Amino acid sequence: MPNNCNTDLFSQSIENHTWVRNAYNILASSVLLKNILIKKEIGICSKQKKGAFHVFYPGFGLGQLFRMFNNPNKYNVFGIDKNQSFVTHSTAYFQDKEIKNIYCKTQDMTTIEYEDTFDIALIVNVLNYIEKDVEFLMKIQKSLAKKGVVVVFNASSLANEKDKRLEAGIYQDEKFRFGYSKEEIVNVLHLAGFKKLRARYVYGVFGVLSWKITSGWPSFLIKATKLSYLLIPFYIILLYPFALLFNFLELLIPNKSGKCVMVRAYNTK
Repeated sequence: MPNNCNTDLFSQSIENHTWVRNAYNILASSVLLKNILIKKEIGICSKQKKGAFHVFYPGFGLGQLFRMFNNPNKYNVFGIDKNQSFVTHSTAYFQDKEIKNIYCKTQDMTTIEYEDTFDIALIVNVLNYIEKDVEFLMKIQKSLAKKGVVVVFNASSLANEKDKRLEAGIYQDEKFRFGYSKEEIVNVLHLAGFKKLRARYVYGVFGVLSWKITSGWPSFLIKATKLSYLLIPFYIILLYPFALLFNFLELLIPNKSGKCVMVRAYNTK
């Protein structure tokens, strides 16, 4: 479970400058493959009922997925993170933008005790940091209303040391595992009480190429020198069309294996 966070320049810029956060959110929602995959799953889940959905997002970090829930008539979102700085800055951002359907709270996700509350839960890149993963997912299952859905995104056991940044983000804490095979994550969710689910590998060949363009190389440049910020606009113009192409091919062609696993599991209790 994440404790310490990487306070690199990029994270600080997102926290301290609204325009940086706006630009990052727009780019993330439009070209980051992970966000596109999750948004697609949310769209499928949102067809399950009429009216507003109550969404639970534990371990939201920099909050890049919040943008897909900016429709107050369709979503009410409750996000928790144990890092008070993330909660404080996200809350201030929502207040500044007069976003009233997203609420953040400082809380350790392993201590949750909610029951029959949420329609959708997002578990994104956090399971490797949770020692008792089955116990945690049992709490998630308990927190879901009848016919609620959990969307899980996590590094797979096929990811090697060079691929570990696929899961990354801001956390640098000890991991209890490096990933799950498709069969392993299915078994963990079954043990937690989820009987109806769909699991698949994502980030195959084209997905990894997209990740390198949209995250891997930019992250390396930004950490290497502050001057890279001046190059980012030109970088986007030149290479992001290729990222869009790779995203399209990743979504179009099923993967027999991949560096990440994605699951949509239904609460049938």
